[in-house]
This record gives sequence, C-alpha cells and structure tokens, in this order.
Amino acid sequence: MSTLEICTAINSDDQKVSDSLLPCLSDIAGAIDALASRVTQGGRVIYVGAGTSGRLGILDASEIPPTFAAPHTQFIGLIAGGDVAIRQTQEGAEDNEQAEKEDMHRLDLNPVVDSVIGIARSGRTPYVLGCLAFAKKVECITIGVVCTSPSTIGLSGDADFVIVPLPEPKVVTGSTRLKVGTATKLVLNMLSTGTMIRIGKTCGNMVDICEGYLDSAGGVLAKALAVISSPTRKTVADAGAVRKFVLADRIGDIDGVIATILGATRSALKGCLTDVTWETKSSFNADFKTCFQWYTRVARSGGSGHLLRDEGGGYAIGLKAIQHALAVFEDIDLRLCNSDSDELATAISAKIGCHFSETAGTDILNDPLARNHAQTVKVRIAGVPEVVLA
Repeated sequence: MSTLEICTAINSDDQKVSDSLLPCLSDIAGAIDALASRVTQGGRVIYVGAGTSGRLGILDASEIPPTFAAPHTQFIGLIAGGDVAIRQTQEGAEDNEQAEKEDMHRLDLNPVVDSVIGIARSGRTPYVLGCLAFAKKVECITIGVVCTSPSTIGLSGDADFVIVPLPEPKVVTGSTRLKVGTATKLVLNMLSTGTMIRIGKTCGNMVDICEGYLDSAGGVLAKALAVISSPTRKTVADAGAVRKFVLADRIGDIDGVIATILGATRSALKGCLTDVTWETKSSFNADFKTCFQWYTRVARSGGSGHLLRDEGGGYAIGLKAIQHALAVFEDIDLRLCNSDSDELATAISAKIGCHFSETAGTDILNDPLARNHAQTVKVRIAGVPEVVLA
C-alpha cells in the first residue's frame, strides 16, 4: 500500500467507531444521570485503568477542570503502575492486586457522592477489576467501560453500569490505541461532558467561567448569565453599548461616546434609583463631559487588570514608560548620553514631578512615587500614558 492508501484505510476504518456507540447510548445516559446527581453535591469521579485505558482516563480527567471550571480534585485519573506508567509501560503493574487496594484506600472514598469509572478494553484487567470491586463494596457508583462482550467486568456484578462499544476488528491487529482507544475516548467524552451539561455548566452550547457570578449562582451557568444581564446590576453590561463606544472612538466622536456611556448607565441603573433621578442631576452630563476634555486617542491591546495581565491598559503603559525613563537616566548617570537627549523621558519626568537631571532616576524611585500623596502610586502611574500618547 502507498502512504496515501494507508491513511485512507485508517480513516475509513475510524468512521465505524462512532456507530459502535449507538447500542450503548441508553447505558451512557443512565451513567451520566447517576454521575450528575453526585457531582452536583461535590462528589469526585475517579477513572482507573492500565496502559492505554489508564492514559485515556487521565487525559479526560485532566481536561475537565480547565474546560468547565471544576475543582482539580474532583476528577481524578489513576493508572496501574503510578504516574511513571503514563509515559512508560510498567510490565505487570496491571496484575498487582496490592497496588489497587492501596490506591483505593488513599482516596478515602465517600460512598454517598463519589463514583469510580473502570476502563479496560479486555474487560478483565486485574487492576481495574480490583478497583471496581473495592468501590462497589463501599457502595460507590461504579461504571465499567469495556470493548469486549461478554466480559469479566460485565459478569462480576461490580459495575452498576457497563458500557460496551464494539468497534472490532482493528485496522492493525493488536493495536489497542486505535479503534478501541478512539471508542473509549468517545465514551469518556460523553460521560464527562454530559455530566457537566446536566449540572448546569453550560448555557445552550456555550461553556464559560463567569468568575464570581458562577459561585453565587450555585455553579449553574445559565443563572449566572441571567444575573450578569440583569438590568438592576449596577454596572454597564450592554455589549451593544460597548460596540457603539468603540465605533464612536474610532471616528473621534467624543460627544457620541459620552452619550452612549450615559445611555447605557441609565439603562443599567433603571429600577435602582430611589430618591434621586436623572432629571435632578442635570449637571451630571456636563461634569461627565468635563472628565473627557483631555481625551484625544485611546489604544488598547487587551488586558485583565494590573495584577494579572494588562498590556494595553494605562497602568502597564505607564510602567513601560517609567522603565524607559529610568534607563535613560541611568545612561545619563553613566555619562553615556546627555540630559536633553530624550524628549519622552523629559516629558515623563515632568509628569510625575521630577526635574530631568542626573539624579532623576533616584528621584522617581525615592521621592514622588514613594512619598505620601493624594493619589495612590497605581493611579499616578496610570496617568503617564497621557504623556506617551501625546
């Protein structure tokens, strides 16, 4: 076969994998409902397996926290032979009955809320059988994912749900990471994603963190979004208004910018004002406009606040500007340039109240930015970009 023929054969064979899940959908759905009722109470989901099966379990467990903002301790992947077996095959590890007992004991399973998913292509891996038996004995929910029928796991009675996709035969005989591996990953995808959907971690087909609001909404994304979009929320949350603001900014229509912000603010505060009204605050518009009189141009490249990541914000630009000025002052101190060699450094020095000189660098660090001042250091640094843009 040519290389292209090999790729075509593998791709054609892979098309059959999804169909192998069709007979399993009712079992998967039942398992999802059982998992969801426990996960919503804070219960853990533990994946156990050996070799390829163990690695697939670890992969699925590791992807849930970043995707659905779940705690990192809620989805746990165990593999026979320990973490070293993730990268290197550990011969005989799957037959170590003592290891499975130790791994289960360390988890300190809570039978009320914890669940265990045993993954074994052959359906007879000793490590997985032992883990499921242990979990079943303490009355946890147990789920078996196997690719053989009949199977030892299916006949053991230790799995409350047995999910059996049968994608055989393989395009390369003996390669468990191909069709059976794909089928197993599809089952795990469905179990974990279905569980997250059932407990409210999505809204429509969207998934998001919604920081702060998700916790207050009991972890249900739809409720969090409803809170955020509520007209009584006392911030401007109108995406349309933001778009209008950006368009007005680009054409230099400052009056339009101000009108948009005022309109969005009025809408956001609707129903929140009691003894004051917009009419009794007629001077507000003029005062607000005054704040924008210095406004000429705004550039932004993105950012999440000065404590995290704020490349395009005023604070970050101010820091970069001050760093530039300090570098110039150091060159002056080392006699590498003279004191009138940098117009920007001169303007920055004047903005923060220093005399541009050989000692200006020391003055910036030890005097205006460090001493008591009516404005905080952060606010004063954030004012420097006005000079940079000018």
